[in-house]
Amino acid sequence: MYIRAFDFGCSKMREWLALSLMKLSISTLVCPTWSWPQIVGAASAYGIHGIDPRGLGPEIDVTKLSTFDSELNSSMELLHRHGLDMPCLNTSIALVTAAPERWEMMLFECHRYARLAERSGANKSGEPEDVIFAITESGLRSEVHAGENQGETLAHAPVVRRLAILGEVNGTFDSKVRADLDPSWKREHVRYVAFVQGRRSRHILGAGYH
Repeated sequence: MYIRAFDFGCSKMREWLALSLMKLSISTLVCPTWSWPQIVGAASAYGIHGIDPRGLGPEIDVTKLSTFDSELNSSMELLHRHGLDMPCLNTSIALVTAAPERWEMMLFECHRYARLAERSGANKSGEPEDVIFAITESGLRSEVHAGENQGETLAHAPVVRRLAILGEVNGTFDSKVRADLDPSWKREHVRYVAFVQGRRSRHILGAGYH
């Protein structure tokens, strides 16, 4: 959409120019029954600049689709042939959950999307990327002694016990960290998590745990 404001001074002209240079992207959620070629063709025909692949058909997780796995190269070639980009990848990942098995499932999904972003070139921001190390502990509970939840026992999602920035990614990254554990932490509930995060956007670009 372009907003014309020729008669309102230079500042408005600059605003119009900025808006006219903005690129418009759509999500595949707007056409859930269409195939990838149909979406790409329609986006190109209507002057759209990019597509956010948020599911195709009944599958919302695009990393499970051959279109963005074994057929990724041909899918991206079709996109670029029509002058379109894949500016981002969106998910419903939530790394804060009280259920350990769901936490592991979400982390695995995060890893799959990070790999897809790397393979497809979706992250082209050029911003610095930091490697961050965290120690978490699960299975923690709190006894509530006052307030509306008095007498209740609250179960917590995995709690971050320690967090540190190890350095910046510059093509490759190699680092060693000493994981000193507090004697009060239960070792069987401790996890070591490392992830790569955009410094400005805070987007998670990759993650792993042990």
